[in-house]
Amino acid sequence: MKTSLAAASAVALLSAGLLVVAPSANAAAPTAKVAVTTQRMAKPTLNSTQLGWYNAGQTLTLSCYSRGQAVTGYYSPWLPNGGFDDYWYKTSDGGFVADVDINTNSNSPITPACNDPFTTAPNPSVTGTAAIGQVLRANPGTWDPAATFSYQWLLAGAPVTGATAATWTPPATALGKAVSVRVTGTRPGFAATTRTSAATAALGKGTLVPGVPSIAGTPIPGQTLTASPGAWSPAASYTYQWRRNGAPITGATAAGYLVAAADLNTDLTVLVTGTATAYNPASAVSAAVRVGKQFTAAPTPAISGGLDVGARLTATVGAWAPAPQLAFQWLRNGAPIAGATGTAYVLTTADAGTSITFRVTGSLAGYATAVRTSTGLTTRALLSPSPVPVIRGYIAAGQTVTAIAGTWGPGAVTLSYQWLRNGVPIAGATGPTLALSSAHTGAQLSVRVGGTAAGFIPVTRTSAATVVAANTVGMHPYKLPFPFGKSYTILQGPAEHARGPLPEYNKTAVDFGTGYGAPIDAAASGLAVFAGVGYGGNLQVRIDHGDNRCTDYSHLSSTTVTAGTPIAQGQLLGYSGQSGMASGPHLHWNVVYCDSQLSRAVPDSLEMGTTYRVGAVATSRNG
Repeated sequence: MKTSLAAASAVALLSAGLLVVAPSANAAAPTAKVAVTTQRMAKPTLNSTQLGWYNAGQTLTLSCYSRGQAVTGYYSPWLPNGGFDDYWYKTSDGGFVADVDINTNSNSPITPACNDPFTTAPNPSVTGTAAIGQVLRANPGTWDPAATFSYQWLLAGAPVTGATAATWTPPATALGKAVSVRVTGTRPGFAATTRTSAATAALGKGTLVPGVPSIAGTPIPGQTLTASPGAWSPAASYTYQWRRNGAPITGATAAGYLVAAADLNTDLTVLVTGTATAYNPASAVSAAVRVGKQFTAAPTPAISGGLDVGARLTATVGAWAPAPQLAFQWLRNGAPIAGATGTAYVLTTADAGTSITFRVTGSLAGYATAVRTSTGLTTRALLSPSPVPVIRGYIAAGQTVTAIAGTWGPGAVTLSYQWLRNGVPIAGATGPTLALSSAHTGAQLSVRVGGTAAGFIPVTRTSAATVVAANTVGMHPYKLPFPFGKSYTILQGPAEHARGPLPEYNKTAVDFGTGYGAPIDAAASGLAVFAGVGYGGNLQVRIDHGDNRCTDYSHLSSTTVTAGTPIAQGQLLGYSGQSGMASGPHLHWNVVYCDSQLSRAVPDSLEMGTTYRVGAVATSRNG
């Protein structure tokens, strides 16, 4: 019977008389009785060819087990996590039967794993350019059934140490040798199978990717210019050739060059050639610099102004001599700010926490172009994180609601609150809670949270507005935990969980047959107190709704929120999956005590009340 269960589940089944001790490993030809008429399949999946039927009461001789499609069946009410089971047994007649429909008298497999050959296991291929420094990729082909692959790259037929990923970049030492890849496919119930690709052609020389050479220094006679090769891939050895108006300068083959009188009013460039072992050489030319006379006055600019977003900065250029044509550019952390080419600049959000400088470029015929840059002005940073608050509680007259501000940072942040009626501050309503009265009925209620910290720009965040109801008639604590209009079948309700494994933790839970990758939304507003991998590899989100009352959303495939984030009702939390102790993809939804994670109450949802029957279709009004 069924898949492997946790120890607590086994105890529960033993006490119910449904589980007995597994037969000895030395027992020959284990058998199982069919609990309900079920399919005889060619493979461990309902998508394969059906060979016939196994009848209720029929005794089957079991050869081996395999992990296949997760299905539900006769024994699902005693299984956790939606009753799904992906174990199948191969019988003596060559067919496969779902474990969930037979009684093996054990909570563990009673046969060895199957080791059937793969139906299709093609030789892999290698794609990419057969050259040093080029990425080669192993293509395993299409295996039937699908397999998990491991890789070993071979150079001239010998394994390459550490080259065990799906891609490999040959180093210089591989020049002239052929490459192949060995792929091993594995799958529970199937024999591990290895295939090797055909070899590539002998690896050729690689291609150097040149950097962008540049020239530093003042281009006037008597001054030394210095060439920088830029960033090359891979790193190389470099040679230099300086050029005057495009023609090589005799003897000017070092990284530095002393500007000569003959260079006046000419354009200087430098040709950089890179070489590296097993790579073809490559060359790149710098941008030209114009040699001229030196300005007699070229002052460094200065900037002044505020440090916060919205402040206006002003640059003082100074007097150049002789008077050139001047160009201006504001810089953020050394990079030009698009459109900021005047002598004034207003700080934007993008400037928060950065260094702002101002660059002046002077140009005049017969003179070397000069560039001067101011000292940097470091702006104040924005607070981060600074989440948007949410309102927790029944938003109705006679109720007290709470502003959930979430976690602000970095470090200690002082928070302030202001409740708003139709966007206007409510006099005296400056705490984290607000008692609603009939005077608030029909108004749009929101809350504004401000954060301040030394050295940071103050930030305010305002919640979404909600209409205050006259009373709580028709209100429920929760809505179903998936988007509006979505419908899913209930796989297990509180009644089934109460008699299943670990009832103290699950007796109020509901399992929805969402399949894999369905959006999962918050059933009510609150604070995310956990988002990550919990016990047994279960990826889950937990939302605190106050009064030691939390909702859990379990077996997710991914999450979209982090702990400390205020959560609004209907907000996306993640996507359904099969993480942790789950036999199939579904959502496990539970109301628990926040401090102990013990089941607290059956979810009282707008759509279902507190009635969650197996097989019922639940349609969401959340959103």
